[in-house]
Amino acid sequence: MTTPGTVSQGAEQLAIEHWIYNTLITDTTLAGLMPDGVDIRTQVHEAEAPATLPYPLIVFQFVTGKDVPTIGGPGRLISRNLYQVVAMFEKNVTKNIQPVVNRIDQLMITNLAIQTITLSDDTIWTARIGSYRDAPISFTENNNGRRIFHKGGQYSIDCQESQVSS
Repeated sequence: MTTPGTVSQGAEQLAIEHWIYNTLITDTTLAGLMPDGVDIRTQVHEAEAPATLPYPLIVFQFVTGKDVPTIGGPGRLISRNLYQVVAMFEKNVTKNIQPVVNRIDQLMITNLAIQTITLSDDTIWTARIGSYRDAPISFTENNNGRRIFHKGGQYSIDCQESQVSS
């Protein structure tokens, strides 16, 4: 048995990012909101998306985090992270944007999810993940003369080591 938080060495962010990506690309409702013939797996990206893809695009990225230490020992009890998850659109058309943004919000709010990842040393690391929306996000950027609309939220995502096996 290991002390919680001593094996992960930052695996919490990796687990969270796997969870976000897998949650978004495997949802059939969200996939159904993509343009005809567009595979949802090409539309979800970490940090930035290629400008050549059709909209909507979904981008998530780490914003900040804070570890809660264990009492009386090394390691983390829980890792608290803030992620931004937005849908990007070329046209600000509410009837097209709102269903995608609403579905992302529904998917990102969870009381408990389990995510398992394999670390570089072949350690299998399992985490418990819980999340809620911290704040809405809405902004516009100019990309080579094209207005790109971003709508979504900032999500507080807690991650706690659940099980480690070699």
